[in-house]
Amino acid sequence: MKKTAFILVSTLALMLIIFLGCGGKEKAPAVQPVVSPANTPEGMEVQVPDWYAKPPSDPNYLYAPATFKATDMGLSVEQAMQVGRDELARQIAVRVTNMMKRYQEETGGSEENAEFLSTVSTVSKSIADEVISGSNCKEKKIYKEGAKSFRTYVLMELPIGTMNASLLEKIKENKNMYTRFRASQAFQELEDEVQKYEQFKQSQGSK
Repeated sequence: MKKTAFILVSTLALMLIIFLGCGGKEKAPAVQPVVSPANTPEGMEVQVPDWYAKPPSDPNYLYAPATFKATDMGLSVEQAMQVGRDELARQIAVRVTNMMKRYQEETGGSEENAEFLSTVSTVSKSIADEVISGSNCKEKKIYKEGAKSFRTYVLMELPIGTMNASLLEKIKENKNMYTRFRASQAFQELEDEVQKYEQFKQSQGSK
C-alpha cells in the first residue's frame, strides 16, 4: 500500500514538474527569413524598398535609386553608390542643358549654334564632376542572394542648391555667357535660388 502511494505521489510530482517546466518557457517567435528580390517565387510581386520603387520628390534635392550585385558585400555597396552617382550626373546634365537653353532662348540666340552646344556640354560635365562628391547615401538595403552574393539597393541624394551655385559660378567665369545671360529672367531666378541656398547653409552652420 505504501509502495503504491509512493508511486502515485512520485508520478504526480513528475507531472507537476513537466507542467511547470513547459508553462514557464515562452515559445520563441518564428524567424522570418529576408527574401532577396532575385529569389522571389515566380508569380509573386517582387519586394524591393519603397524608396527604390518610387523615389521621393523634393524641389530641393535630386534623387537617384540604384542597385548592384557582387560576391563581396563591400563591393556591392560601393558599386551601387557609384551607379547612383552616375545617375545623378545624368540628371545634372539634363537640368543644366535645359537651363542653358532657356537662357539662350530669352536672349534670342539659336540653340543649334555649335559653339553654344559645345559650351553647354563642357559646363554640364564640369558641374557634375564638381558637385557629385557632395552627394549622400540617404537610404541603403543589403540582401543576401544565394550562397555567395550580395545585392545592395541605395538611394543617393544631392542638394540642387550646390548644382545651381556651381552653374552660376561657371556662367560668371565665362565673360561672353555672363554678358549675354545676366539680363535674362532665368538668370535672375538662378541668382535668387543660389542666394536662398547660401542663406540656408549659413542658418545650418555650414560655411
